[in-house]
Amino acid sequence: MLNFIKLLAALIFLLLGAGFAATNNNMTALDLYFIQPTLPLSLILLFTLGVGILLGATVSLFLFFRLKKENANLKKQKQLIQQEVNNLRAMPLSD
Repeated sequence: MLNFIKLLAALIFLLLGAGFAATNNNMTALDLYFIQPTLPLSLILLFTLGVGILLGATVSLFLFFRLKKENANLKKQKQLIQQEVNNLRAMPLSD
């Protein structure tokens, strides 16, 4: 059932993408510094979306690794504190 839902969602996105490409098929000049390619607007927008996704994923990876490192440090700190608590519990009370 889950595979059917995934297949249906992929088919819907494929149809929406085909409709988007058919609607935005006029040629557009893209003025870069050294070259000036003429590409369909749908391709330019798709490329821009892809670059944005890649940049967002890169930033997210840096955040993910920073949080993973912080999590490891907190686990070490927790183990040290737990060991200290266990040592304090093992000490006899003296008055």
